Amino acid sequence: MASSTLFRLSGWATIVAGALTAVAWVLLYFYPTSLALNALNLIGLVLSPLAITGLYLRQREESGALGAVGYVVGMIAIGLVTGLVYTNTFALSSLSESQQRDLLAGVTGAAFGASGIVMLVGMILFGAATFRAGVFPRVPAVVLVIGSVPLSLVPLFPPVAISAGAVLFGVALIWLGYRLSWERSQRTAFASGHAT
Repeated sequence: MASSTLFRLSGWATIVAGALTAVAWVLLYFYPTSLALNALNLIGLVLSPLAITGLYLRQREESGALGAVGYVVGMIAIGLVTGLVYTNTFALSSLSESQQRDLLAGVTGAAFGASGIVMLVGMILFGAATFRAGVFPRVPAVVLVIGSVPLSLVPLFPPVAISAGAVLFGVALIWLGYRLSWERSQRTAFASGHAT
């Protein structure tokens, strides 16, 4: 697969993941038990490895070791959070509130909390590497980190703050995905126009 195709697909995956994250979390504020909305959020997470891989590969040289560490921690975090959202959507939702409370008071709650912390660390590292690399605009890198705080530490924030964080996170992904797709397609068009 040509790198331009990979970057274009990754850019679109990033845009869709950002849109699904923002829309799902805003609507979850109003309908917190909706299976369909949780599934939308899950689809966004499933697209995230392609998104973060394309973003990382595009800035790999410029982001250096910080980018590599941010990418690895970010990928681990995506795996953990995808498992968390899957569990929440398809397992915990079938339990009574008291069963959920009991389960989350033990090891499961600790695992969920650890997943959130790994997510926050991964997004801070990846956002810092993106900011430092300067390949993409710096504003979405900062917005990505800001939005990831309430999304990573859900139990510490009210639902409205989580939805606001999701919107910021989603907008940052859409912006980065657009730049990844647009920049590569513009370069390809420019190169093919001047090849003759």
